[in-house]
Formats: sequence, C-alpha cells, structure tokens
Amino acid sequence: MPWIDTAVKWMTPWEPSPTVILGCLAAVALYLRGTRRLKAAGGGVSRWRSAAFLIGVVLIYFSLQSYFDYLSQHMFWVHRLQHLVLHHIGPFLVVLAGPHEVMAAGLPGRLRGPVRAVLGSRPVRGVYRFLQNPVTASVLFV
Repeated sequence: MPWIDTAVKWMTPWEPSPTVILGCLAAVALYLRGTRRLKAAGGGVSRWRSAAFLIGVVLIYFSLQSYFDYLSQHMFWVHRLQHLVLHHIGPFLVVLAGPHEVMAAGLPGRLRGPVRAVLGSRPVRGVYRFLQNPVTASVLFV
C-alpha cells in the first residue's frame, strides 16, 4: 500500500538523535507508569490530561525526528512551523497536562525520596520561584 510507505517515510528519523529518542521514550514511559500507579492507588489521571501530555511529546518527537525536520532545513515556512511546534504548541500541551505528580508517581521507589529531597531543598525552591515569576518567565520566553 503506497500510503503506508509514505507514512513510514514521514516517521523515519531523518537524523536520528539518541538523546531525543531516549528522552521522549523515557518521559512517556515514566508518565504511563505513573498513570498506572495512581489508578491502582484509587486515584487517576483524566483522559484530557493524558492526551495533552502524549500529543505534546509526540509533536516534539515528530518535529525533531521525522522527515519533517529534513523539510524544515529546506523550506522556510516549514522551519517556522517546526519552530511553532517546538517552542509553543508541544511544550504548552505538556505543561497543560501538569505531569509533575504523575511522573513523580512513575519514579522507582528508591529514587522518589532523593528526588523529593532535592526538589524540596531551599536553593531549588528559590530558583523555581525566580523562574516562575511572571516577569522572569516572560523575559525568558521572549
């Protein structure tokens, strides 16, 4: 079937980056593991949050690892579309999902304590508060 060949061509990494591939796979695996754990504990994650997270990660992966990346190197409008996805749409969907609690639940038990200790430390909280300040966040975004 010709459409399958076309789909495979579009999804095949143009310049495979192990960092992007492993990062996206790790984020999705951690999120899905956290979703299962929260559901088993009697909680859960709404479908729209899971969909937002997964669509955001897939958009980021697709714009970096598919034939779309090749086209963005040769057509300016495709490059701008890639930039829109990487800078605005993908991260917005990931953040909209609020994945921090789900991904924390997905961490292995031996890592949860040390990660919680580091993230709860005074210097990390101070940096986080500084970066989340609306003025700082706006300047960094621009």
